[in-house]
Amino acid sequence: MLTELFERAAFRAGWRAARAGDPFHENPLRGPLACFARQWGRGWAAANDVLEAA
Repeated sequence: MLTELFERAAFRAGWRAARAGDPFHENPLRGPLACFARQWGRGWAAANDVLEAA
């Protein structure tokens, strides 16, 4: 379950980055996945807010 949520959020982060024109090969530690990781680190409520808003 948690893995599935992370995969969905990571996919959405990458999809948004692609629409914004970010290169596919960018360093994931500095790109959209890093933004997701910061939100994830703030706790379950913040992660749910991000998933519901997407």
